[in-house]
Amino acid sequence: MRKEIKFEFPLGYNISLERYLLINSCKEIYKPRKVNSFYYDDYNFSLFNQNIDGIGFRNKYRCRFYNDGKDGFIVENKLKRNQFNEKKFLDPKKINKTSLIRNQKDLTFKVSETEIISLPPVIMENYYPKVFVSYKRKYFMSYYRKARITIDTKINFSKVLVKKNNIFLLAKRFLNHNILEIKFENDSQEISNFISKIANEFNLTYSKCSKYTKAIELIY
Repeated sequence: MRKEIKFEFPLGYNISLERYLLINSCKEIYKPRKVNSFYYDDYNFSLFNQNIDGIGFRNKYRCRFYNDGKDGFIVENKLKRNQFNEKKFLDPKKINKTSLIRNQKDLTFKVSETEIISLPPVIMENYYPKVFVSYKRKYFMSYYRKARITIDTKINFSKVLVKKNNIFLLAKRFLNHNILEIKFENDSQEISNFISKIANEFNLTYSKCSKYTKAIELIY
């Protein structure tokens, strides 16, 4: 399990932030990519409310794919255990379905003119697709390889409409800021100093809210 620290920063500051990381011995570790996620919740938005209420032990379910989706998707359960986070990956073929929809076909989502993916209509018996979240992500590693840093830009949300086993996205809403995340497994003075240095340099705003929470607040 690992800790995650999130900061909000203004649109347009990402280039300066990226340069700052590289100057301070951080290394870009992956090619930038588009991250796309369908978040699932029940009809009462229980998972959303747990987040808002600050419940220490909670889950979040999503189907995630990258770029144009040609490599398929991953079903994730993101577990929050007080200050720590952990991801578990679920086998789509083994996800429980209620008796009412046991024979229902998977949902089809048209990513582009050439790519179509099929998604589970329900996860863990009573969670259904609610919102779609998409953004561009860049990945960095601190010079002592104890922290992974990601910069998310062009963050946008859409409400999900399911019709005849097809997923459609309603009007797109953009977040009015970008997000920096710093992930690490063990606290250390180096990590603390690193986080403080970046936060002070760019006057970053600490954020507890997840992208899913922000999406629900914006479009429901």
